[in-house]
Amino acid sequence: MLAKKAQQLQESLAAMFKEGYMLDRPAQLRIFSWCTIFFSHVVFCLTNSDSQNEGRESDDSDGRQSQDRSSDDFPITQEYDRELLALLPSLDVIDGLIAHYFDYCNWIYRHVNQPAFNTHWEKYKSGAKADRIVLSTACAMMAIATHYLPVQHHLLDKFQETHEEIGLKFFDVSTTSLQRRNAESRAYSLELVELMLVRAHFLTLSKTDSEEIWHVRGELITIGTAMGLHRDPGKWRMHRDVAERRRWAWWHIILLERSVLK
Repeated sequence: MLAKKAQQLQESLAAMFKEGYMLDRPAQLRIFSWCTIFFSHVVFCLTNSDSQNEGRESDDSDGRQSQDRSSDDFPITQEYDRELLALLPSLDVIDGLIAHYFDYCNWIYRHVNQPAFNTHWEKYKSGAKADRIVLSTACAMMAIATHYLPVQHHLLDKFQETHEEIGLKFFDVSTTSLQRRNAESRAYSLELVELMLVRAHFLTLSKTDSEEIWHVRGELITIGTAMGLHRDPGKWRMHRDVAERRRWAWWHIILLERSVLK
């Protein structure tokens, strides 16, 4: 704006001299030259400053758009975790990593019950139920899937970081989501147990925080005992699928305890 006004003033001054108002006087010719040089310098500086500001605004806009791109895949009901969702890739990549986890990373350690998780995940994506345990579990599974993905896999084409860095980034989102959930509620559930098991799986793979594995192990023993997972669910009136999930959960808790003790 200022550059445009300065340029207009310079053009007006030049027009005055062209019409012959002061061309017959050498002193005034020198004044005209000085004014021309001065205004040329002002126009250059202001124009250059405006272009730099526009460039910065464009970069900021592009950065915001790239962050909003993944979070826009989710409904508006997840607005309170928008900054976490902005750290994640597109929904297609998220679903691809989760599918890779169940296909290739869950055949020995069946920490997460696939039918139950898929039901909760579809509710989360549709906005029917904004559950932070579901988001935290999804991110932990994505971190494990990233660890096992081959080099240059198409799911990670758009990432500049290494597989280890991407996995840690997803795990940090899982940790933040779990912390926010625990700040609101400390209720126990099978979903919470499965989340803690899958987080212990990633910690074992990454070997970044061995002390945290001990903490998770102790907490799982406490939660599992409080929920009665150590008891035979066949003696209670519950659905067969629920009884099977409880057995698997307690079995993996015992496996984790034994592996940590070794």
